Amino acid sequence: MKDNYDWYIADIKYDKKKMEELMEQENKSPAVLFYTSDFLTTTRTMNYSEIGMFITLLCLQHQNGHLSELDMLNICGKYTERVFDLFIKDLDGKYYNVKFEDECLKRKKYVESRRSNRTKRTYVKHMENENVNENINEYVNENKYSNSLKETLMSWLEYKLQRNESYRELGFKSLLTQIKNKISKFGEEKVIDIIQLSMSSNYKGIIWDKIQNNVQYKSKSNYDLGQEVLKELREN
Repeated sequence: MKDNYDWYIADIKYDKKKMEELMEQENKSPAVLFYTSDFLTTTRTMNYSEIGMFITLLCLQHQNGHLSELDMLNICGKYTERVFDLFIKDLDGKYYNVKFEDECLKRKKYVESRRSNRTKRTYVKHMENENVNENINEYVNENKYSNSLKETLMSWLEYKLQRNESYRELGFKSLLTQIKNKISKFGEEKVIDIIQLSMSSNYKGIIWDKIQNNVQYKSKSNYDLGQEVLKELREN
């Protein structure tokens, strides 16, 4: 009986065109995105030996393409059902993992896009980072920010895209650092308000000077209030 693997189970039809695109070795990326949470979920019922077989086969698939049965047996030593079940066969009878192949293809297209942009000295209307949503999720979770900030960040990026002013990778990282610093100084709620105000006022960038002016004004008001209290105490 097959285990219920949530991610790597090969349950889609073989796509010959996709395979041919992936098997092109020219301009191949040396890396691929690896989702640790999904991997742990997939291998939760496997022993360490089977996990070692699985990760080795994925690496070989990334480096060499689809795997022959001999390749599979050389790594596993024998037919190991829980490992073999994570791969399907292509039209030539070779094994591959569907989800991992999709990630390899995405990475390949991303690398080609980067190379094309550098060659033409132009920049497409999406950010260089291929996983903006994941970066924002990681940023929000790591710093324990609210979903309101996440939604505001996504709205700001969409706003910039509509203005044909999308961020490059370094610019995006700088933005996240700047927002983190402002939250540390002024609080998350005020940062969200100022980003939304920047969009509603059709500003090109985030008008941080407004948040600073508001804080300075508030500080002055508190000071004046304190002076009034002291004055009343002296008079009484």
